[in-house]
Amino acid sequence: VEDSNAGSGTMTGVTVGTVSGTGSIDGAALINITVEQDMLGTIIAHGAGTMNGVTVGGTVGGTITAVEDSNAGSGTMTGVTVGTVSGTGAIDGAALINITVEQDMLGTIIAHGAGTMTGVTVGGTVAGTITAVEDSNANSGTMTGVTVGGVSGTGAIDGAVLINITVEQDML
Repeated sequence: VEDSNAGSGTMTGVTVGTVSGTGSIDGAALINITVEQDMLGTIIAHGAGTMNGVTVGGTVGGTITAVEDSNAGSGTMTGVTVGTVSGTGAIDGAALINITVEQDMLGTIIAHGAGTMTGVTVGGTVAGTITAVEDSNANSGTMTGVTVGGVSGTGAIDGAVLINITVEQDML
């Protein structure tokens, strides 16, 4: 729990097998969090709202969220690697840096608020949406360095300013 104590709410080096639909990993600053198999519940950083080094070995069918608020740098998510993202799965933050989906991405990857995204890789097909939302924040909606295997007929890569976007195979 984050309170008035400096550094409170920080969680470092947590490893679990799976997270069920009712399960959650919840803190202010999350560092080196590993879910060895599927993550169907919630991983959330709020308050400080930062996340650095989250690994899910299986499918994300729940939500991985870094909440942006009045704290400087909140909503920043760095170094997230997951196996797949299902249709119900979401990776959600203000500034997303070095996000990797090793196989297919059927759900949502979204940056809003700060609304920037740098270094997103999807090894398989995007059948969901990758979105950087533009609003009143400077540079919001900017997406840089996105590489995906393919984009299906239901897939979308959506932003205000797109820089160095690569689709290695079909873009349907």
